[in-house]
Amino acid sequence: MKNRRLVTAFMVLVVIITIGAGPALAKTIKWKVQSLFGSGELTYKTFVDFCKNVEKMTNGRLVMKPMPAGTIVPTFELLEAVQDNVLQAMHTGAAYYSGKEPAMAIFSDLLYGYNAPWEPEAWFYYGGGREVINEAYNKFGATCIGVVQWGFESFPSKFPIRNMN
Repeated sequence: MKNRRLVTAFMVLVVIITIGAGPALAKTIKWKVQSLFGSGELTYKTFVDFCKNVEKMTNGRLVMKPMPAGTIVPTFELLEAVQDNVLQAMHTGAAYYSGKEPAMAIFSDLLYGYNAPWEPEAWFYYGGGREVINEAYNKFGATCIGVVQWGFESFPSKFPIRNMN
């Protein structure tokens, strides 16, 4: 009986050590991720925070090294850099690649297309948007994992607009 308890206690200890050591033994995945934003921009700083949060939430298993615009490749070459594994991910807008895939033009910065910032996220996560976007991205060996909302932006015009009349 005493030996059975000792064996059981030993097995429990082995299981605890194995479970506890599992994350430590897991291989760390390191990604280089370039943004379209410069290092002084608030949007880049929030991206840096995102990368830190990913590392924290994965217990250090996925380390994303954030890099500002132009660090490794020009902004308009980010998709090719991911495709060629020069970068493992990118922080950019799909519209920058509409010359390669016209459908990407409507996936980001759709001025006045939505009434509230939550609407594009609802479309992405619950309205089939993820599947539509990834149909375009998958052609380049990439996958979109989420959308980023910048809030409402300016309306481009060749002359000043003083009122809505």
